[in-house]
Order: sequence, then C-alpha cells, then structure tokens
Amino acid sequence: MKYDAFISYRHLEKDMFVAKGIHRALETAGIPRKIRKLTGKKRVQRVFRDQEELPIGSDLGENIEAALRESEFLVVICTPQTKESAWVMKEIDTFIALHGRENVLAVLAEGEPEDSFPHQIMTDDFGNPVEPLAADVRGENYREIRHKIKSESLRLVAAILGVDYEDLRRRRRERVMRRMVLAAAAVALAGTAFGAYNAYNLNRINENYRQKLINESRVLAKTSAEVLAEGDRKTAALIAMEGLPKEDDDRPLVADAEVALANALDCYSLGHELTTDRLLKHKATVVKCAINAEGTYIASYDAYYNYYIWDARTGEKLVEGAIIEKTDDNNSDRQKILGVGIRGNTAYFVAANELLAIDADGNEVYKVSFRKENYRACFDIAYKLVAVSSYDIISVYDTSTGILVGEKGRGTGNFFDFEMAFSEDCRQVAIVYQDTNMVAEIDIETDEKRDLTIWGNMVVAIGYTDDGGLVVASIMKSSYYDQDPAPMMVQRFDEDSSEPVFEKEYTFYNDNSYACDYWRIVSRNFSDDEGTHDQILIAAGKSLYTLDLHTGELINRYTVPESYITKMMYFPENENAFVCTYNGNLYLFNAETEATSEENAGNVGKRIVQLEIAGGQYVSTSINSPDIRILNIRADKAIEDVDSVRIGSLSLGASPDESTYLCAVSYKEGLDDDNNLVEITLYDSETDKKLDSFTAHGVRHEDVFYADEDTIMFTGASGAFGWYTISTGELHETNLDTDNYYWENAVSPGHKYHFFYATFDGVMLVDLSEKKKLIEGTMVLPGRINGAVVCDDKRVFISTINGWLYSLDPDTLETTLLEKNLHIGGVDNNIKLSSDEKYLLLCCSDGMVRLYDIENKTVVEEIEFYPDSVSSSFGISSDDSMIFLYGDDSYFRIFDRNTHDFMVEMSASRVTETGMEEYTQKNELAFGYYNGMYIFDLDNYSLLGKFPGGATYISKYNKVIIYESGGKLRKVRRRTYEELIEEAKEQFGEDAALTPAQKRKYNIG
Repeated sequence: MKYDAFISYRHLEKDMFVAKGIHRALETAGIPRKIRKLTGKKRVQRVFRDQEELPIGSDLGENIEAALRESEFLVVICTPQTKESAWVMKEIDTFIALHGRENVLAVLAEGEPEDSFPHQIMTDDFGNPVEPLAADVRGENYREIRHKIKSESLRLVAAILGVDYEDLRRRRRERVMRRMVLAAAAVALAGTAFGAYNAYNLNRINENYRQKLINESRVLAKTSAEVLAEGDRKTAALIAMEGLPKEDDDRPLVADAEVALANALDCYSLGHELTTDRLLKHKATVVKCAINAEGTYIASYDAYYNYYIWDARTGEKLVEGAIIEKTDDNNSDRQKILGVGIRGNTAYFVAANELLAIDADGNEVYKVSFRKENYRACFDIAYKLVAVSSYDIISVYDTSTGILVGEKGRGTGNFFDFEMAFSEDCRQVAIVYQDTNMVAEIDIETDEKRDLTIWGNMVVAIGYTDDGGLVVASIMKSSYYDQDPAPMMVQRFDEDSSEPVFEKEYTFYNDNSYACDYWRIVSRNFSDDEGTHDQILIAAGKSLYTLDLHTGELINRYTVPESYITKMMYFPENENAFVCTYNGNLYLFNAETEATSEENAGNVGKRIVQLEIAGGQYVSTSINSPDIRILNIRADKAIEDVDSVRIGSLSLGASPDESTYLCAVSYKEGLDDDNNLVEITLYDSETDKKLDSFTAHGVRHEDVFYADEDTIMFTGASGAFGWYTISTGELHETNLDTDNYYWENAVSPGHKYHFFYATFDGVMLVDLSEKKKLIEGTMVLPGRINGAVVCDDKRVFISTINGWLYSLDPDTLETTLLEKNLHIGGVDNNIKLSSDEKYLLLCCSDGMVRLYDIENKTVVEEIEFYPDSVSSSFGISSDDSMIFLYGDDSYFRIFDRNTHDFMVEMSASRVTETGMEEYTQKNELAFGYYNGMYIFDLDNYSLLGKFPGGATYISKYNKVIIYESGGKLRKVRRRTYEELIEEAKEQFGEDAALTPAQKRKYNIG
C-alpha cells in the first residue's frame, strides 16, 4: 500500500499538536536490525495526515478516500471532543468498511478511554466490547505530552510492523546502548586520549541511566508506603513491584522497593496488630455498611444510593445496583436508601418506598413495597427484623421472608423521630418522639404501644437489657450544642410499668456538634471470683459508663483521651471492654475498675463513623470517604517455631562465625541477688536444632557473651565467673573472690579483657583468655564513674559524672586526666571504643557527639546529637567511616565521615541502648528497638527490613531469631525480592496489575 498509516484527528489545538508529534515519531522511528530482518521493513515508510479541516456536512474528498484506501493502518487521535467530529467518524467508518477493525489504532490525548474512544473502535462486528490497541500520551502540559509521544509511539510502530511491543522496546534500548558503545569505540580508534574520554563518557551515560532507575525505584517505594498508609495494601504492593527488577529489564535491585513490597504484604508480622487488608472502593461516600456474622460478606450503600455486596475475604465486588422508581412525570429516579443489613449471603436494602433482598450472586430474593414513604430504618443486632418509620407509622418486617410482622401508628402525639432500638428477644421496639421528652415502646406481636416519659428532650443513647428493661440516656438539647459537660439522666423502665425503676444523673462529656448514630446501651452478666456481676454499659459522648443493672449506681466511667466514642464493644464473659474513637483509636480497658490504660490498642482509620466486627474482620467507614476499610490481624505464615524457653528477661546472640546462637534467660530462686540464675540454651544456626542447655549462677542474662566461636563466658556483678566450651560441652563455674558489687562492665573488642567498675572508685580487671582476675582496687577520682571502655592491650578509658575523660593504668590503678572541656554526659555508658581501638566516641551533654583520636588526643569529628538518657544509642562502624546515632527525636541517623553528612535520617521506634550489631561480611547493621529489630544495608544506606520481635540476626543464613511473649522462640528468613513477588501473586492473583488510570495517577510509565 501507499501509506503505512493514516492519522485521523480533529483540527483543535491539542489534537493537532499530538497528531503532528505522532506523525513525526512514526516516520523517524529507528528500527533495530533484527526487527528489520524479521519484517523486511527498514522504517515506517509513509504516514498520511490531512492538514485541512473539512466543512461540516461535506463528504470526504477524493484524496481523503484514496488515502484511506491506500493506508494499512488508521491512527485515531482521541479526546472527549473526537466523537463530535463528523468527519473523524466518517474516516473511521470508511476505513472499517475498506479494511476492517483490526488495523484501527488509538492515541489517547485527553480524558478517560470510555469518554474519548469512538464507539466504532470499542466494539467488534457483533457489538461485543473490545479493548483497542492504544497509546497513552496524556500529560499536564505540551512538554509532558511531547515526552510521552516519544515513548508511547513505539506501541504504534510495533503494531504497524507486526512485532511484539516489549521485544521492540528491548531491542531498541539495546540498539541505543550498542550505538553508544560503537561510537565510543570508533572515537577510541582516533586517539587514545579521545578514546579514554569517550569511554569515560559512555560509563557516565550508563551510570546516569542506572542512577535514574535507582531514583525511580526509590520514588516508587515512597509512593507505595504512602498508599499503604492510606490503607490500600494491594495497590501499594503493585506499585512497589514496579520498582523491582523483572526478567527482561536491567533495573538494579533497590532495597527500598523490596522493603515497601514486604510491608505491603505484611511480611514478618507476628499478628499482634491490626493492619488494613483491603479497601472497598465505592462510587461516592459510603453511608453505611453491614457485615454478616461469619465475616464473609459485606453489604453497603453510598451517598448516590448505589448498593453493593462484597466478598469480605478477597475484597471482590459481587453486586452493584440501585433501587429505581418511577417519578410522577414517568421518569426514572434512584430511591433514597435508609439502611442495610446482611445475614448469610443475603443483603437487605431498605429504601424509602421498598425493602429489597438480594443475594451475593445478584439474584433478587424478594422486593416489598411500603404503603407510605419512610424516613428511618433500624435493624436488630442479628438482622432478623427491620423497623421502618415514617413520621406517623412504625412498621416491622421479618427479613427472611419480607413479611410485615407488626405495625403501629403514633396516634395523636408528636411525630416519630429517628432513634430506635430492638429488645434482645426482638419482641419490642422503642422509638423516640420528635422534640419532646417521650419514647414509644411497641409490642411487635400485639401492636400495643405504651408512651414513656423521659427526663430530657434529646436522647443520646437508647437500648434494652438482657432481662427486657428499656434504658434511656437523655440530656437537654440546649446543653448538647454548648459542647460543655452537661447533666445526663439515665432511666430504666421495666415491662410492667411506665414509671422508671431508677433515675440516675451523670455528667455527659462531648466535643462533637452532632449526634452519633452509634452510641449504645447494652447489658451483660458475668461471674468471677468475686461473684456475679449484672451491668449496664452506656457509650455516649466521650465516655463509657458502667452501671449496676438493678440500681443504676455508677461502677466506673472511662473517658477517652481524645475525640469521642463511635463504637463500643464488650466481652460478655468478663469485665473487659473496648471503645473506638472518631480518630480511629481502639482503647481496651477494665470496665469495672478505676484502673484504665491510655495505651492505644490499635487504629482502624481516621474520622470513623462506623466500625463493625465479625469473623475476625474489622470493617470501618469514615466521613466523606468512598472506601470501606477492612482490617484484620495478619501473621506471617513464614514465621516458624524454634523452641519454648523459660519466661523472663532474656538476651540472644550469635557466635562470631555465626555457627551457633544462644538464648540466655534470667530467673531467681529466692530474693537474694546471689541467687540470680541464667538458663542458657545453645542452638545450631543452620538447623535451629537445640545443642545443649545449662544454668549459670550469680549472673544476669546480659552478662553472657561469646568469647570466641567455641567459648561462652559469663561474669557476674558479685564476682561469679564461668565459661562453657561448645565443642566438649564442659561447663566451668568459679568466683573471682570480690566483696564489691560492680554495677557496670566493659569487654575489650577482641574479648581479651573484662573491666568492672562500681559507681564510685572500685574497679576490677579480668583476663578472659587466662580466665583469672588481674587486679582489683580503688581509684582517686573527683566524681563517680559514668562510663568506661577497655582495649585489648589493657588500656582503660573512663568518663566521670563531671564530664571529664581519664586514662587508667590497669597495673597501678593510677589515672591521668586527658580532657575536661568536652562535656561528656547526657547518657549512662557515654563512651564507646572503635573496634580498631583508635578512637573514642563520646556522647556529650552539650548536644554533641565527639570522635576523639586517642593517639593524638584531639577531637576529629563533632556531630550534633541530642540524646535521651533512657533510650538513646550511638556507635561507630568497624572501619571508622560511619557513626550511628539514635537521639531524643526518635530518628536513626548514619553520619558518613567521608562526606561529612548524614546519609540516613529515618524515623524509628525506640532503640535499645545495647542494640547495634555490625555484620562486616555483608556490610549490614542490625539495631534493636524495644520489641524488634531493624536491618540496614550499609553499602547503599538502605533499610532492608523491620522485624517485630527480632532479637538476633544470623546474617550467614539471612534469618532473624524472634522472641515472643510467653517464652516462644521463633525464626523467619528475610525474603528475596523474587520470593516477595511470588507471594504478591499468591495474595492478589497471578494477573494482578495496576490499571492505566492508576499508572497515570502515580506517574508510572
């Protein structure tokens, strides 16, 4: 044919810009030699682009028709205005008539595909929907569009040449790189100097390309973390995967993307915390949702009155629809939905004029029309009944059949209001009257109604007790909107009387300006060692009130520390309960005692208006959010049990060659400190098989350490001393014969010496290789010792409470003042020794950490560092090039001495003072926080993972040993990125991928 392609477009500014760019890109596209050989085409030969606008209503000109006839492909530039162009439509119809639909290509220049693609290219000859081959060149400005045209035009070239797009893209990249190499080689032949220069340039181009990919992966990792924080675990995982290497590309592995994927998959989680598992996305703000008792299905509706049924386990949307009614002018309109419930796999949607039951397969179970338009719906707790209310009548329906089982009018009283409640046995339903201090109670079986007088004219909570009593908490409406503490009256009414059994006044605390639908009143009965407890629980405003069921006397009031309560849950069998606040925080507490915890037991989102719990699933909705958030407690299935150990304070550590590791647990027999015991268990690092177990006397767990690959040593503050030989299984225990109690100690880098010191002047030096005490005595110092280190050549350096630095001669116990103006202090153990014994790292009370050259007696580095006396930590790398800091601001930092800058600044959980361990073979750093471990890649300054419960790292086998409360010793292997990708496919499906809209949203090319 004469033309390879015909470009059809509307003659508007943006369309013309794109058409011109596509035209140029197609005709100038370089084709790799292997593709040329395969197709026989050296390039896209000729492209037709008409540059004159046809008048409206005219026929296609002869030249246009001829060009269409002689064109193999039609390329349509698509925007929302394309469908309005009669002549573009004619060109499409003409081309299809001549050549069929297969060779029609689309270029999306603006808008969404469904709005911009003409219908002719969205369906096949039989009207079935198809997805056209399209290039997406949308951008915020012409510069961005021009950049997109460069890359996306390759899709069109691949289609026109009849080759695979990915193959063409890869070969083109190889061609570009090969040309660079050949160009550099050609120049090298011209002269050595030029050759060296160009070789350098080529390396720089390659490195720049590599660095660009690395930066892109880091941006994707950050984006993944942000999306995960919003609760979209699946999208976060797919974004992270975009930043990881694939089989057919040369993207470097970037740890940030690896960690982002692990976090999105909940890898290494012990299952102790609630995490978001899925987001169920609606077309508009979610109004209400319900989850069945099994936790398998969720029903919901949004502000546009679309209804939905979801699979709660997978997040799949099973049903979507709207309840349509005919209006007076015979048009169709959506009915307002008032409520939703679900039992089993059947959902119930209550609209203003009808009740619809529909199952998870989309089948209509029944539809019931109401006699009057209703304005309020209320289900019982099991969704067996639903009450609907107009202002005049309340009607009750059986949800399993849709049959009306009770109905009652208001009589001559005020109109019915919105608040309703069912009794526990579903025999009664209570409803509040509008703008008055009255509540109606209706017997569903007999339709009898009784009116009850309440204290206030605004009900803040209403509910039934297990024994059939109705409890109402009311205030005066005028005081509610003041948002100040106000009187609240709690009244209980029994079945046989309209007079309250009790009336008790309490204080109502609130800080929101509107009533909350989810404030509740429930009762419970449980027994414990103190007897039987009958209680009423009232959640209202900021407080949960525990009252005596029979007298209404206050047992306890728990007030949340922030916002107000949106959900209350209780345990029927004991005194515990928890509440959820508007800020999404869960607080677990004892509802019977004054002792309450301010600790947050989890978070289910922000601005929470509804929280439902069933089948281990937590389901929350937020104000103005189109998403339902599904949360659950996810434990990593790859975490395996190793052993059960004694419960107590413990420490874990690996041998220098990582062939074995130990677990040391402190315990006591009696109250005397001399009876301190440590149970030490030894394991094989490769198999985790228990090798031996023994008990050390008079020491603590932190006094146990490896002296070498074959020796475990322990030295106690009161002189207990011993060692265990791994190869022989022999245990030796002795005593260093001291009357002192040494609170602190330090071991030399090579484990040759152990230096002990008391608070003031008592010291002792032990030779670990000879296994004997060398010297013990007292020193003369101007203040107590605050920190000390010992070298493998017996040198000792000491800091005192007044901030001075001393050296100590271990043979004579004479001290020499080295510095007194460094302000050493701020933390205990404020002095560290580099592993080559050249430097002292000093934490100083003036907000600095100083690196002190021992030989030259000078400070060579000063770094800003504000420590916390309890949880700060600092250290220096084995090659002295990096300084590790964790300060009062809860940030972990790595200072590079070569660049004199912080290469890492990361917010971290509270770090333990002794929790930094460097692994030189892999150049990794493990540092512990209060209940877990971080692992860092020191080559790339990248976090490799966060491991809750992590107690020691076996880098040789790439695994972390975990300790869980209750004496559980467990293990988990740090996964490779390939394993993480496979796990993502297992969790989200083999074909899970970002949609084009998501790629545009997150700027993923």
